[in-house]
Amino acid sequence: MTYLRKNLTKVIVTLMTLMLVFTMMPATMWTVAAEDKARTEIKVTDTDGKITCVAPSNVEEITAKHEKKFVKVNIIFKPGSEVEVDGDTPISINGVELNKYKDSLVYFSYPESDFDPSIKKTAMLDLYIYPEAWELIKKGGQSGEDTKPKENNVSLSIDITETDGKLISSKPDYADKVDVKFQKKNVHVYVSLKKGNVFDINAKKPIIINGIDISKYSEDDVYISYPETDFEPNLTKATVMDIYIYPDLWKKLNKSGPKEDEPTVKPNEQGKYKPSDYAKVYETEKVKLADLPIYEKVNGKEVPVTKAVKFSVYNSTTQQHETNAVSADSKLKELTLVKDNNYIISIDDKEYDMDNAYITSNKDGALPQNYKIDGKTVDKLVLIKRTKPADGTDNHKRVRVQLPVFYKDKQGSEVPAPNVKFKLTSPIDTVTVTSDEDGFIECDLIEDNNYMIEVSGGTYAMDSFPLTVKDKSEWNSGKHPYDHLSCRNVLSLIVFDKADDHKHDTVISTYDDNVELTGLNFGTEGKYALNERVLPNGSVKGFEGKDYEVIDIDTVNMARVEISKLAHGSFEVTRKVPAGKSVKQVYYIDEAGKPVKVKFSQDGDKVKFLMDTMSMYNNVIEYGSNEQAEYYVVNKDSLKWNSGDEALEIVVKAKSSDEDTYDNFSHVTVDGVLVSADNYTKTKGSLRLKFKSSYLKTLSNGSHTAKIYFQNGAVEARFTVAGNNSQRNSGSIVNASSKAKNLVIAKKARVHRSVVKTGDRNIAFAYEATLILAIVALAGICYYRRKRV
Repeated sequence: MTYLRKNLTKVIVTLMTLMLVFTMMPATMWTVAAEDKARTEIKVTDTDGKITCVAPSNVEEITAKHEKKFVKVNIIFKPGSEVEVDGDTPISINGVELNKYKDSLVYFSYPESDFDPSIKKTAMLDLYIYPEAWELIKKGGQSGEDTKPKENNVSLSIDITETDGKLISSKPDYADKVDVKFQKKNVHVYVSLKKGNVFDINAKKPIIINGIDISKYSEDDVYISYPETDFEPNLTKATVMDIYIYPDLWKKLNKSGPKEDEPTVKPNEQGKYKPSDYAKVYETEKVKLADLPIYEKVNGKEVPVTKAVKFSVYNSTTQQHETNAVSADSKLKELTLVKDNNYIISIDDKEYDMDNAYITSNKDGALPQNYKIDGKTVDKLVLIKRTKPADGTDNHKRVRVQLPVFYKDKQGSEVPAPNVKFKLTSPIDTVTVTSDEDGFIECDLIEDNNYMIEVSGGTYAMDSFPLTVKDKSEWNSGKHPYDHLSCRNVLSLIVFDKADDHKHDTVISTYDDNVELTGLNFGTEGKYALNERVLPNGSVKGFEGKDYEVIDIDTVNMARVEISKLAHGSFEVTRKVPAGKSVKQVYYIDEAGKPVKVKFSQDGDKVKFLMDTMSMYNNVIEYGSNEQAEYYVVNKDSLKWNSGDEALEIVVKAKSSDEDTYDNFSHVTVDGVLVSADNYTKTKGSLRLKFKSSYLKTLSNGSHTAKIYFQNGAVEARFTVAGNNSQRNSGSIVNASSKAKNLVIAKKARVHRSVVKTGDRNIAFAYEATLILAIVALAGICYYRRKRV
């Protein structure tokens, strides 16, 4: 007791010192001690497709179910047992260590983390387990530490020789089988790899045949497919490859023929095609075909069809429906086609069905040729009676398209993207579709129509492109979606943050550089051309006595030599103006032949105008006296926007003829960048232009310059953005990106709102315990001293 009495004050000082040290220590130092670091060992049974889970002690709730492509497991951890985001979470199911399969056969997703860099842990985890791993789990795992499959990513290099009409190929040591043979229209190469070897599709490794890298060629020369992927998301590796080599390329590859090391147009260059290269899309000469007999297949025999049957005649070269034809006397008679153009003949009959006929002709009075199979003549049309009448005029022409959708963040990572709405617009059809909970879209599209596909609403965008369904019967294949910009097979759709919309756009120009076009990412395939034709003035009405030009500007797919109609978009056309000319107005001529004004501006010898479509309508540029008006900004001294304001209004007047100010408005740019019309409103009263707050939030704090263009002049207005908090943490994009990066979210699972355990609760307990000890010690001193007194 004597010792205690003498040192009690020291004890109190020590305890208070410890309390002060605890206060200054980082919170994270307490987290480890407080967390439950137990392994998560889950038991499951899978009976008749129904999965039953047994939750371990550190898990509050667990559910599992079979989905289209995988088994989805949702785990909610108890407080104090949260798992580290993107760490090696120690989880096993039926004894199978899932981390050994991470990112190959098992995908880890953390929906609650929201990918905020300050959050390191989450109370919820989603597992997407692919079939191979699930089969292993159902069997209870296997012995051995290294259970993650080992893969050797290989490229392909083979030599093929032709002897007496037969093909012989070398076989690399990593290949199990290489088979080469002549088909009707191509050389088919089939390669199967030995176990442990794979083709990495995304790696785009060289594919060498007879010393030439055929992967540099377009699909006009070679088609490469990986059938084992079967369009599955996240499956980017295959062990089987099919290669279809067309005759022109085979001549280069054939050891007995000429050699060529590179394609005519390199993949990193935009093709500069002469008008003569695509002259057939403007061909006007027509040829009359010989009569085509019409048969019905009955019990294996072909019987003439006596009833009148209606057929649709579609010009694939110009992408337009030309006519309907009706059979008579069991024949399709007097069918007239444009010379050398490709046509699709389809049936429009409720009672009968028919495989499409793909025909072309260059000779009057002859039977047409099948343009997919060289040397084959189409000498009849064979029908099959439907099991039930067709429903809808175009329904039987539609092809089911299924594509996975992925969100791509700024770091390049991709995750499945559910609930994203798309709009597909063609010259004759509009389709809307939303990706399902697995991130897939399914829709029925009319064959050989260009559908401009884009994200509809929401916070995401994509590089829009013309998606078209093409028949590949010449490859003994079906009908698949293609990108008409490059003729590349479309395997998936990639969306990104809306703030990055149109940032990947490129420019293409005509052969003589007289016209430039932007509005899409036209790619670097070198298989897309822009062409301008000046048409006779008499081809339009309503401009008699005026100075004008009629121009036809077309985008052309050179892989197939087809007009590429773009039915929806935001395109900027720049065209040179004849010397000394002043542009008064630009129009497009609609379906009824009426002129429709479009927004334009002239800068020196160039005019820029905006179009919602390409290759759909001809344009008229009207010249004349167009004196420049003098515009001024009425409220230029008060142009400041704070984050709480609803909008920023700019009022513009003309010093003369102000009543025309609103009608003369063309467009507006901010800091030299064209502002989409969705981002502002305009009303009369001179011109009252209001930038929306949603747009202003994308601008940085500080001074900006708006330039407002009219058909007869322009004016600048400087404005200030202040208090824009959405720009913190790398800008407003971060929030949208972080939310989108983990789009696969458990919809029904209960959510823990307090996701991250920082150790504050445990520290508070330590403070309380220390404080109590100090109070007890202090009371002891007081009692002891009182007793002595």
